[in-house]
This record gives sequence, structure tokens and C-alpha cells, in this order.
Amino acid sequence: MLISRLFTIGIMTAAIMACSNESTDANSAVIPEQSSNSVTSNAPVLKSPAGVWLISSKLLETNTSPEFGITSSIESKQLVVLEEIGDGIFRFHECGMNIDVDYATTKLVQRGERLFDQGAYQDKRGEVQYSESYKIELEVLNDQYLNGVLLVTDQDSNGDYNGIQHAMISGNKFSDVGSLSELTDEDIAHVFAGEKINKQSTNEAHSITCLASSKIESNGTNNWDSVPQMVRNVINDVRDELDAMPVDVNANSAEEIAEGESGSDETNQVSSW
Repeated sequence: MLISRLFTIGIMTAAIMACSNESTDANSAVIPEQSSNSVTSNAPVLKSPAGVWLISSKLLETNTSPEFGITSSIESKQLVVLEEIGDGIFRFHECGMNIDVDYATTKLVQRGERLFDQGAYQDKRGEVQYSESYKIELEVLNDQYLNGVLLVTDQDSNGDYNGIQHAMISGNKFSDVGSLSELTDEDIAHVFAGEKINKQSTNEAHSITCLASSKIESNGTNNWDSVPQMVRNVINDVRDELDAMPVDVNANSAEEIAEGESGSDETNQVSSW
């Protein structure tokens, strides 16, 4: 009988210890699953796209009315600063396309690899009402490659005028610095070798935010004389500006380029014609 009782007690004790061990093992197994390392190890790490980008861009523009029609294109190579102005908010300091966007007021919001901003305006006060809109969408891949589209519309409510600007850009990361003033003259000369820098912009601190080599082509569907004088003046001014502001980067430093600026916010942003 004693042996039987001892055998029974031994079995019960072993069962209790097994249950206790299973409970302890189960509790301890939860700890590594809840650890911060296991949670964050699979989370994607997004780098800031801020820095200097080397881009190529092409703008196509059409302006039409019952009296005239003009088609223009601008091709440009640019060193452009993409500035982070807040947590996940950026500003694109493009200067070579003469697109009708006030970059100083834009705020590109980052959502994953996508940067986006858009806006619209209507004026109903005058005899001729009009509306304007813009859209900027950039995609940054692996913090190294950039593609984007810019779209601007401008039209009268009575249909007498309709303007569309559509631009496509692509490029890659050139540097992580926040200003072109931090690049060496050799860096800039290498990018624009054999090309004239005829567009540029600076920020409030007079740091260079964009350098561009641009060329424009335009043609009218009707007689040039039928185009309103104001439109012709603007087109001619843009042509003159691109031709009359060559900067030889082999002879002029980035600091000398900046000295020619007027000091205003994002200078040399020419309005669309």
C-alpha cells in the first residue's frame, strides 16, 4: 500500500510540475514576440529626399484663343534643391522651366515615396472671370532616383483663352547638401560642361537653390502679328533673358553667380507667357 501511495504521489507531483513548466514556458515565450526589435525589424526605413538633385526637364505649353495659338517647349538641365521645410513637408526649388508655379508657397507632402501638392484659384471679380490650377507630383525611389509631373492650367470662363503647361522631369540624387553654394566649382562645371547656365534662383539667405541651362522653342499657329502685344513681349523677354544671361561656370564661381541676384525670394522665376 505504501509503495502504491508513493507511486501515485509521484505521478501527481510530476503532472503538477509539468503543468507549471508549460505555464512558465508559455509566459516566457511571449516576451521575445512582444519585444521592440521584432516589431521594428520589418518596418520600412524611409530616408529624407532632401538634398541637391540633377534633373532633366521638358515643358510643353499651349496657349489658345479665337485669334491665335502658340505652342512652346523648354528643355532644361538643372541642379535643384529639394528642401525639407517641416516634418515630411518639402519645397522644390526648380528654376529652369518658367512654369507658372509660385514655388515659395508650395508644400510638397510626403506619403511614402510620393511627394504631392496641388492648388486652385478663381477670380470672379472682373468682367472676364478666370481660373488657375497647379499640380506637382514627384516620386523618389531608393533615395536615388526622381520622376515627376507638373501640370498648370489657366483659362477664362468665357472660353476666350486657354493655357496648359505640362512638364515631365527625371533625375538622380547629386548631393545631400542643402544648398548649391556648398558644392565646389568643379562639381558645377562638371555638370554643365559645354552648356551655358542661364537660369538660377536663391532663397532668403541668398544661398543658391537652383542652376539651370535652358533653351526655348515656340511657334504660332497663326500670323505672329495676330498675337496680342503683351503676349509677344513676354515671349521675347524670356528669349532675351535666356540668351543674355550666359554664365561660364569654368570662369565664374557659385559665389559670383549669386552676387548677380536681386535678393528676393526665389529670384528669376519668370511668369508663364
